[in-house]
Amino acid sequence: MDSGQSMAISRNEQLKITTSEAIEEIFFSALEHPIDQQATWVKSQCPHNSSLSNEIISLLDAHHQNGFLDSSESKPESNK
Repeated sequence: MDSGQSMAISRNEQLKITTSEAIEEIFFSALEHPIDQQATWVKSQCPHNSSLSNEIISLLDAHHQNGFLDSSESKPESNK
């Protein structure tokens, strides 16, 4: 890469990263609530973004039905 090229990521890529982080954070936080309260809690965390809440609820449903995350797994460590 020559010195004139930028390594900046596009606004769309920034939004994807931010959305992915939000999904992860809300998903793992929701798991700390009783199963019958998780969907309501998720909706309360993103009241103006139904597509985001629906995505997270779908992931929670899959997790509970199929156990797509091993119960021994915990939230990944943050890179902060």
